[in-house]
Amino acid sequence: MSDSPNPYAPPSAAPSPAGAEWMANDPAALSRTAFGLSLVYYGILLILLSIILFFALGFVFGLAAILAVPGFLIGSILMFVGPLFCLTVPAETNAKGLIITAVVLQIINIVAVLLPFAGVDLAGFDSFVQIFSVLSSIFFVLFMRKLAIFIGREDLAKRASNILVGGLVSFFGAIASGVLAFLIGPAISLMLLVFAIVGIVIFVMYANLVNTLSKALKDARAPS
Repeated sequence: MSDSPNPYAPPSAAPSPAGAEWMANDPAALSRTAFGLSLVYYGILLILLSIILFFALGFVFGLAAILAVPGFLIGSILMFVGPLFCLTVPAETNAKGLIITAVVLQIINIVAVLLPFAGVDLAGFDSFVQIFSVLSSIFFVLFMRKLAIFIGREDLAKRASNILVGGLVSFFGAIASGVLAFLIGPAISLMLLVFAIVGIVIFVMYANLVNTLSKALKDARAPS
């Protein structure tokens, strides 16, 4: 464990030359990226709290919906807006394409969700709409990994890699469990529950990574 009084300081690695230059000479872009990550973090917290509130008040469905749905919607908006601020990262991070892809996929996901409300029949395609959100999350984690490497935070890059692997295992495990539960019977549904719990753990790890990376950028921006 690091003896540094600042928990967000790099444990050992130094940023790349371009990363050090960005943090020293482009505080505006650094600040916007950190702010964007903060928005994503608060969006995640709102969604988690809304889900907890919904199930806690599930016995009073109307009240649960009134209290939880607005928080879920606001959290979703924050998670969409946040990455837009991250588009200011320099090309030298090798993460510019990743964050652009994440944003584009999220826009496609939102459009696909809203089209049925506009009377557009997706003709069975609606079942695959969420895949865009999943792909967007994958690219956002890859973006954070590249950004962490750029500023010399190899520890955060490793955490991003672990989240990516764990998230993919949880996602495909849940799909496989759901298919098996349908084909074999409810006995296999325990596997689905296990993967769902793993998914929640990965989601919390994801939130912690977003928050820690945001604070690391803010600390780099702060005068020494």
